[in-house]
Amino acid sequence: MTCQAVKRYFDSLKQEYAALQAENKKRYPEYKQAKANMIELLTAQNNVERILGVAEKEKNS
Repeated sequence: MTCQAVKRYFDSLKQEYAALQAENKKRYPEYKQAKANMIELLTAQNNVERILGVAEKEKNS
């Protein structure tokens, strides 16, 4: 490969990387919101399991 061919190849890689970064930046808010929703749902699930666990212990007493 010649120096110019290598330069063209790396330029195309830079363009591809820039496009992927732009897409990632565009989608990050959606990911952040989905992650926050997941944490909220897991917290609610944990709270319900704790409440039901306490209710089960109270029934057995």
